[in-house]
Amino acid sequence: MDNLKNNKYIAVKFLADALPNNDVEYVKSIITDQTVTHRAGFAALYEATGFPIAKDGNFLEWVENGWSLLHSALTKQHVEMRHVVAEENKVILQYHYTVTHSGDFAGMPVTGKKIEWDEVGILQFNNQGKIVEMWYMCEEMKVATELGYKLEK
Repeated sequence: MDNLKNNKYIAVKFLADALPNNDVEYVKSIITDQTVTHRAGFAALYEATGFPIAKDGNFLEWVENGWSLLHSALTKQHVEMRHVVAEENKVILQYHYTVTHSGDFAGMPVTGKKIEWDEVGILQFNNQGKIVEMWYMCEEMKVATELGYKLEK
């Protein structure tokens, strides 16, 4: 399999299967100890609700220290991949996320609601087929309103 096809396969399995199903071992197998993540959307939502999380940081540390909390707050995760484009060492993905709000998330207690949003991820790979950098942008306003937050004038 050539690098572009392999990177696309890894990216889709990572976002549509491994993360939603909490397959931490697979996640650890496709990243490096120095993999960096940049978050826009959820980080902005957390910041706006008074529960800030880092917008940038080491992804492995987040998987080991933060993923279990997020995964238990947003259960029954399902990702529908809509677009996947690969060029050189990057894969760009646009996907639709569906979850159940089952635990405290961004300061909002459990609602039991089904929450949906669209998201874009950009994954950069090294020559060994490992993800070394990632960027995420999600519809944080949509998530916030579906959770029950109200905008004030």
